[in-house]
Amino acid sequence: MAVEGFTDRFLGPQPVNADTIPPDFIVRRRDGLFAYQLAAAVDDALPHFTHVVRGADLLDSSHRQRWLQRALGLASPDYAHVAVMCDAEGNKLSKQTGAPGLSPNRASENLRLSLAHLRQRPPPDSAKGVEDILEHAIAHWSAPSMATSVT
Repeated sequence: MAVEGFTDRFLGPQPVNADTIPPDFIVRRRDGLFAYQLAAAVDDALPHFTHVVRGADLLDSSHRQRWLQRALGLASPDYAHVAVMCDAEGNKLSKQTGAPGLSPNRASENLRLSLAHLRQRPPPDSAKGVEDILEHAIAHWSAPSMATSVT
C-alpha cells in the first residue's frame, strides 16, 4: 500500500522514498504492549485532532504513522515538527538523557528563551509576566521561521 508524502507545517515538503517506510517495523512489542508507531498513529487520528506538533527528531516516524493510519482507514492530521533543544555536544535535552527540569520560578525567562530557540519575535521588555509573554507569542507567531531549523 502506497502512502503519499506530506507537507510539514514548519519543515516543508516531506517526500516518501525507498527508505522512508521500512518494509517491516514493530507495532506490538514482545511484552504485548503496542509500540510507539501504532499508538501514535491511532492517537493522532482521534476525533478533533487536526494538527500534531512534535520534535524534529520524530519526523521520520510520521511517514510510518501515516502509513498505519491509511491501513486502518483513519484520517491523518497535519504535522509540524519543531527544533529540538540540544546540549553543547548536540545531545537532545530530555528526561531520557537526564536533562534537568526547568524551574517554575523562572517561567518568564524560560518562555523568552524558548521563543528565541523557536526563532520567534521576542516579546517587548514591557511583557514581564507569563500571560503577557504568551499573549505576545500567540499574536506574533510565525511558522515559516522554522523552515531552516531541524535540530
